[in-house]
Amino acid sequence: MKQFSYTSAQWVLVILTAIETACASYFTKNNVAYIPLTSIVYFLSGLMIGLIPLHRFAAVLHNPKSLYIQIHRIAIIVFFCFGMYYLIPHVYWVFSWIKIDYHAADMIPQIQVACQRFFFGEKVYAPMPEVWGMLPTYLPMMWLPYLPIYLTGGDVRWTSVYFFIAAIALLLWMLGSLKKINWGQLLLILVCIGNLIFIQTDYNRNFFAWTEEGVVVGYYILLGFGLSKKRPFLTGIAITCCLLSRYSLFFWIPAYLIYQYFSGRRNHAIIEAVIITFLTTILFIIPYFSTNATYFLHLPQNYSNVIKQIWLHSYDQIEKSLGFAKFFQVSQVTWLHTFDIFLAAAVPVIFYSILYLKRKSNKINFTFSGLCGLKLTLTFFYNFLEAPFFSYLYIVPTLFSYVILFHFLNSESQQLIKDV
Repeated sequence: MKQFSYTSAQWVLVILTAIETACASYFTKNNVAYIPLTSIVYFLSGLMIGLIPLHRFAAVLHNPKSLYIQIHRIAIIVFFCFGMYYLIPHVYWVFSWIKIDYHAADMIPQIQVACQRFFFGEKVYAPMPEVWGMLPTYLPMMWLPYLPIYLTGGDVRWTSVYFFIAAIALLLWMLGSLKKINWGQLLLILVCIGNLIFIQTDYNRNFFAWTEEGVVVGYYILLGFGLSKKRPFLTGIAITCCLLSRYSLFFWIPAYLIYQYFSGRRNHAIIEAVIITFLTTILFIIPYFSTNATYFLHLPQNYSNVIKQIWLHSYDQIEKSLGFAKFFQVSQVTWLHTFDIFLAAAVPVIFYSILYLKRKSNKINFTFSGLCGLKLTLTFFYNFLEAPFFSYLYIVPTLFSYVILFHFLNSESQQLIKDV
């Protein structure tokens, strides 16, 4: 029986990434009737993207002519320039049309108040009379990046735009760094990324107008880049940024660090652990957590209580969402929340336990242990999220797939044989 080739695996991964992208963009906007099926396809695509690269393939190390490399890099640069030419004016128009208003969405107003309080030396984590009187829900690395633009008096929402652009630029830089890529694959990849840019700027205008998700995208793409390049300092910084913005990778961190330590990469594990501990202590524990630990420990439960109310009054948003929450009842919200946290903890523990037991296997490509472990964790966490009200939430795990794809398309990530 003929072995599944590296070239075939490349195409499968490109197609799976395209399917996942389509599910998170086009199909959630234009095919509402098929959203239950779309949710299942999206979940299965994510699982396959997290599993296929773990197989080790025999790859040929090519030495393409410099002209070939230059042409495909020029194509990527032209695409990026055109994408930004489209994105920036559209976002400017969206910002002039949709103003910051906590009655419509309280995310950006929360961030503005946090920046204001930080600048004037006031207590950040206290009730906000300016925003429903609510308590702040965001950790420091969610609002700190907004400070520079806030201090200049500009529209703080451009922070999210800049982070999103930086994430796209980093992804395209990884794509342009490939020594060889099939032109058909390149075209499909650029179409998919272009589709995401179009959806977030034209159809899903609230992505930049109301949300801070662009910052989270930037953090996770930076983390993926650090993992793919095996740079512990960068990885440690990126993990801290992700940890102090969203808790989706909270349980993945210790599982990954312990796996690294006992699988022979102790220096990397120690460096990353020291950086995470130091930055978390400086940015969060000393200034905020140590003064009011109870407040932060109760945040998940307070958030869960708010979610129950949204389920009761806006269930149609659940039905139109991409996650699996639509398959559950309002009475099961608490159970779903607990189950999601369980999966976020169990998936990385089981994944890295299996990899450790198989550490001597020549069939497993351990180069992808960090990327694939995180991808699987994000896949389960986001798909079983009890609050998947808007499709923009899924852009983080969707774009993270491109980091895995581009690293997989690099033949140096595989077992190499001499070029013939």
